[in-house]
Amino acid sequence: MLGFLYKTGMLLLLLSQVYADSLTVVGDAYAPDGDALLYREFHYYSDDGMDHRVVYMTQDNIKMAEKSLNYRSGKSTPAVNHQAWVYPEKIQIVLDKDQLSLAYTDNDNEEDRATLDANWPLVIDAGFDNYVRENWSSLLNGAILEFYFPAPTRMSLVNLRIKQKLCSAEQPDDVCFSINSSNWFIRLLLDPIELSYDKNTRQLSRFRGLGNMMDKKGKSLVVDIRYRYQSLCVDPDKCTRGQTPAKITIVIPAKAGI
Repeated sequence: MLGFLYKTGMLLLLLSQVYADSLTVVGDAYAPDGDALLYREFHYYSDDGMDHRVVYMTQDNIKMAEKSLNYRSGKSTPAVNHQAWVYPEKIQIVLDKDQLSLAYTDNDNEEDRATLDANWPLVIDAGFDNYVRENWSSLLNGAILEFYFPAPTRMSLVNLRIKQKLCSAEQPDDVCFSINSSNWFIRLLLDPIELSYDKNTRQLSRFRGLGNMMDKKGKSLVVDIRYRYQSLCVDPDKCTRGQTPAKITIVIPAKAGI
């Protein structure tokens, strides 16, 4: 136990030295059918909240992937640069006014690029968390909201929907939402993603469903991510130095026909 605590402490020390931004959120990703820890997410933010870096580490403290996001193009539409090493891939997403640039490099080092006309409402990667909070009242009043989401592996936009649902676990202090395809036929084939938010702080507490990490064979991991917060506020206008809203990521399966 002491050895584990020492290794974890050294890891956090090294990360804090390499990433000068503030460590704000830690996500523990478990297998959905048990308590086996698959990996951890370490979220770092700049003081103004415009830059966000995520480092993904295995339970053995090996770096799986790293992602950087820049929110200057919009709270729900950040620029994204993602690189993974367990199953090597690179993803880039950039919104320039009404033009969306996508780039994807796969395990065989083959690169695809596309420039698309942006459809609205548009939500990019972890900007979805801001989208949920911006539409909090509407969702709690029963609205079913649809939005467009980039799928870099397909070089296209997909249409998704979100609505409030009953929480599947015993979570008396949470509000839960489900995300699925807007296509009724695809909804029959794919399990929805479930998001749990603390109803008082509006912080994401849990994510259940298809995550953005893959195993060595390129299969996306289904995860149950539980979030722990440090120095965090929900309303960006009320944040003090070092306090930033958390972000989440939604993944589109590469082979599903959404």
